[in-house]
Amino acid sequence: MQALNWRRWCAAVVATSALAGCGGSDDDDDTEAPPTQPPVTEPDTTPADKVLFIGVDGLTYDAMRRGVADKSLSNIAQLNATRAWTGGVTDAPTQQPTLLAPGWATLLTGQWADQHGVRYSVQAA
Repeated sequence: MQALNWRRWCAAVVATSALAGCGGSDDDDDTEAPPTQPPVTEPDTTPADKVLFIGVDGLTYDAMRRGVADKSLSNIAQLNATRAWTGGVTDAPTQQPTLLAPGWATLLTGQWADQHGVRYSVQAA
């Protein structure tokens, strides 16, 4: 019984001694390296075309144009608004249902459903 305890203590001392030398450095220099500065990058000044999609459920393009004309939609009037089609060409591979998921997938990818593969909206249970 006592021999077993002695062996455990010896094993613990050997393991502790072996681990004490791990992770150390052999340099005795106490000076720290100066902090490095991140590289300075210049902002990209090339102009880029940007798009803002505003999706309003139930609003037709003609109703929006009337609101802009009678100045009831003055903030939208400041934008360059145009139509967006999300149904594809009837009786062609691009034809898709005018549902929420396929329509947004078409607008965001710039591809019809035959390319992006979203054809149906998931119905909530």
